[in-house]
Amino acid sequence: MGSSKCTKCGKPAAITLRYANMDLCQSHFVKMFESRVKRTVRQFNMLKKGDVVAVGVSGGKDSCVMLHMLHKISQSLPFKLTAITIDEGITGYRNKSLEVAKKECKKLGIPLKIVSFDREFGKTLDALDAVAQTVLMKSLRNEPDRLARFAPVSSDAEEGTFIPRIKPLFMTPERDVAAYAVMKGIEIKFMECPYARFAFRQYVRDMLNSAEQKYPGTKLRIVKAFLSQSEILADGMRLRQKGSKAKHLNKCATCGEPTSQEHCNLCLLLEKN
Repeated sequence: MGSSKCTKCGKPAAITLRYANMDLCQSHFVKMFESRVKRTVRQFNMLKKGDVVAVGVSGGKDSCVMLHMLHKISQSLPFKLTAITIDEGITGYRNKSLEVAKKECKKLGIPLKIVSFDREFGKTLDALDAVAQTVLMKSLRNEPDRLARFAPVSSDAEEGTFIPRIKPLFMTPERDVAAYAVMKGIEIKFMECPYARFAFRQYVRDMLNSAEQKYPGTKLRIVKAFLSQSEILADGMRLRQKGSKAKHLNKCATCGEPTSQEHCNLCLLLEKN
């Protein structure tokens, strides 16, 4: 970063965090990053001794960094860690990222289960990235019920219906994740899914990146604002569920999995193709 110095030690800075008004050397950035993720896990009681945790690993920066962080945390808080990769069959994309997922899991000694769309459904996606992005997307789409369920630790209202999901990188900006991956030598492919250009998320990502560039800290403020309102949203959803028009989870008419619709989104996708 030119002649800038680390705010902590005065050594040459490796990264500038404009949202925090800090310049950090590699050592202090890595320490800050890991401390923040561990603090997020503690703050939201994401893990406990003896848990069984499955990590969805795509081979991208977010999933690979999360895999490394959970592996690091498991050294002091023993829990069973395994990885799952979905092979959608996207030519020229998934095959490359799948190799990365295999290498990283092997490096850490974590078992990897690969689930193939082709084997499971007889089709591939060829035949057929973040917290602030999701919050903004659901707000723009006016989806308060879904937004209420989007939290650092999430599970659906009906006990036992879904496996709870945890988000250790909930408070971590996407750029910091990429920087950590590079500094730690985590082998990742900075590739974008070829289907991303059709997604609303891509539009929101571009809009947020532009705002962050002009007004540093925008993404973090969106996440903090969401956290401050999440209890209100959740309370509102619970009150609506008590009413006579409450929407309960059904079983998908095709596969039998829980869904709020007649058919789950996966089955709808497969039926279209």
